[in-house]
Amino acid sequence: LQHLEKAGKLHQSPIIIHNDLPTNDWAKLFQLLNEEKSYRGVANGYSFYEQCLPNQSLSFGFTASSMHWLSKIPCPIRNHCFHT
Repeated sequence: LQHLEKAGKLHQSPIIIHNDLPTNDWAKLFQLLNEEKSYRGVANGYSFYEQCLPNQSLSFGFTASSMHWLSKIPCPIRNHCFHT
């Protein structure tokens, strides 16, 4: 977020959507969101194997460890990078 602000790319306050299974223990995330005031965040309890957000609603996506679980590319993904 700091990089986007410095580059003049952050035109409005972002909302960060944390996605994980609904059976996950969300307590630590909610504690972090309560303490971290630099952004607004919400939890989204959907499986990574189904659509998690409405069509055309995502501006930027990041995953730390989920891409390797996919058996195929779900849709064309433009302007992306992948590092192993």
